[in-house]
Amino acid sequence: MPDRRVLNAVKGSLFDVLMTRALLAANREPDSMVQQQPNEVVERVFRRYSHELVGLDSNGISRSQVKVTSIKTDKWVGDTVEELPGQAVTVRIPFTGSKELLQYGLLAYSALKPTVSDDSAVELTIQSQGRLTASTINSRVAEFISDVSGCVTKANADAAQFNAQLRSALRSKVYDRKDLLDDTADLDAALTIPLTSIATQARVEVPVQRKIVRVQESKSSSSPTEPHVSRQIYEDVIRTLSSFGRAMERLPDTARGLGEEAIRDLALFVLNANYEGAATGEAFNGAGKTDILLNYQNRSAFIGEFKFWGGPKAFSSAINQLCSYTTWRDTKAALILLVKDVRATTAIEGADQAIRSHPQFREARPSDRPMERRDYVLTSNTDSERLISVALLPVVIPDPRSKVVEIPGATPIAASFPSPPSAVDVRRVWPDVIARVSRNSKRIAAVYRDGVINSVEGDVLVVSFRSAVISSLAADHPQPVVDALYEELGVRFAVTCQVVPRSSQDS
Repeated sequence: MPDRRVLNAVKGSLFDVLMTRALLAANREPDSMVQQQPNEVVERVFRRYSHELVGLDSNGISRSQVKVTSIKTDKWVGDTVEELPGQAVTVRIPFTGSKELLQYGLLAYSALKPTVSDDSAVELTIQSQGRLTASTINSRVAEFISDVSGCVTKANADAAQFNAQLRSALRSKVYDRKDLLDDTADLDAALTIPLTSIATQARVEVPVQRKIVRVQESKSSSSPTEPHVSRQIYEDVIRTLSSFGRAMERLPDTARGLGEEAIRDLALFVLNANYEGAATGEAFNGAGKTDILLNYQNRSAFIGEFKFWGGPKAFSSAINQLCSYTTWRDTKAALILLVKDVRATTAIEGADQAIRSHPQFREARPSDRPMERRDYVLTSNTDSERLISVALLPVVIPDPRSKVVEIPGATPIAASFPSPPSAVDVRRVWPDVIARVSRNSKRIAAVYRDGVINSVEGDVLVVSFRSAVISSLAADHPQPVVDALYEELGVRFAVTCQVVPRSSQDS
């Protein structure tokens, strides 16, 4: 049997120490992530610190050649141990999973005490003074397989118990922290005492004296002199838009009621209050005109577009629009990504992938705050040598009253999907989704029971109805369906309702 102190030390480092590290890691997660996506935080930390169970491939067993070797005896000859000639063979069983977990299992439960190699195999050397026989080797191999299999079973059971305790402890830690953050926000909102003025860098100011936008001239071998906003002013405009976005995130109840045009107009108000001179902020509407335009001599020097996340296809169209507006080399631009009723990380990562897969994508620049800003370089529509600097600025506007409800012990079906669920996948579970909705609201379930799954575009689920009245009722109450879809598929869709005439829907 192994030294009990050694075994306790190994077990402690494998389970107790790892639990402590995991809980500390959960405490270091950003407050915004804990408040908006607690389940994502739990799963991310769990994946990092849980044990991968060991799998033993007994069918892949192999051996070395039988060799003549020297085998030590229990006798001493002078000051050395006597050695006699004998035979030895090494047997190997491949394994998958955690090497540390397997080593713990062998130390705790094995009678043979085999070793674990660096190339994912368990090894046992069978040796004998004199000569080995085939029957002896086969008997020891059978004993070896049985011994290691038993160790793996027991070690996996210990790890499974630890993994279950880890997930439970993380969920408790993260949701306790979320409750504290939510209660703090509610308390802060309930107080009537005026707030102390915040630091200058965190404000969205309306200054007494507006800044003058300096537009520089750059020479191009293939075109006339071209205007571009200076890097310093560009960064200042981006900071202003970012501060505007953070202010919207702090007032989700107000921001959720605003459409794309209303948000754009508010941003233009802030920009026009901050900047004057050769470039001004101006609102444009209609095809071919951008949301934010800083002009210089009737040419665009900075362009900005506001877009709600509506899936990869819709966002790719937004990139196409932006590229069509930016026709001059060194033009600076921004895409303000508005995220509502969609998981924030899904939208942000989806937008990132849409930009990277765009045919005019040139490069992505490193970002130390990828959830607040990402920077890219795209090429112009008219000349691949002309480059456009594009900043992606996510603005997350959650529903403060919406909470994700988890079923204890349930595993999201999404883990079985190699890619996001399709419309076919949603149709397959739709009866179960309606059943879940019915448990909380039979009225809403009855409304959506008449719906037909039309399509899935990224995180947007399109549901068709034959009646405009029913479609309107469904659009007013999407949250129970959003929650039920998450419980069934592990994906938080945004639900869009549309009216399709009977003849069109039946065809």
